[in-house]
Amino acid sequence: MRSFFAMCSIQSRSRPPSSSIELSQAHLSKVLRVLTLVWTTPPPTMSFSHPKSVEDLLTFRINRLMASAGALVTRLCEGRYGITRREWRLICLLAEQGAMSPSELAVRSHLPRGPVSKHIRDLADKRLLIKRPVAGDMRRARLELTAEGRRIHAQLFPQSEHFHRQVLQALTPAELTAFDSALSRLTEATDRLLAAQPPVAKADRRHGGSRRVPAS
Repeated sequence: MRSFFAMCSIQSRSRPPSSSIELSQAHLSKVLRVLTLVWTTPPPTMSFSHPKSVEDLLTFRINRLMASAGALVTRLCEGRYGITRREWRLICLLAEQGAMSPSELAVRSHLPRGPVSKHIRDLADKRLLIKRPVAGDMRRARLELTAEGRRIHAQLFPQSEHFHRQVLQALTPAELTAFDSALSRLTEATDRLLAAQPPVAKADRRHGGSRRVPAS
């Protein structure tokens, strides 16, 4: 009998006070409420209609996407084929649209003529394209891919297409159709805006393009 009461006494001394239990339960309840709030609160979203920072701007978002998606192709171009992503763009245009003049290539690639001229020289040095003079006018030339340039295009384009498909897998077929249509409309709207609003000022190239002068 004594041993029974002794055990009860020990258990009563080892049991924490009721206030401690209540505090622990209150603390646990508070933690659960905070976690529930975190889990149910949607993450902040960027706003196209009311941008509040540079990260909300359309051009920033597109550049961010291009930087990530383009890096996949850039690593492949530079690491395996020894060409830049811009040089790859020119190779694609010549492979798909045939021979053309340097100025036509600049227009179709949507790149300034100065950088395009440099890329053409670099591609010629790598023996990936050749310049053929136009008969009757030695001042003009047509650009064509060499056999090596066509070989690189035949090998690299399927790999680029594979990256393309991997990125677009994030969208459903319906979302992909809507995204394609939206990109077309945005491009058309931007082209109209650019044509309607010529630049107010242009760079003074004689001073490295750093000083602005009024457009004539």
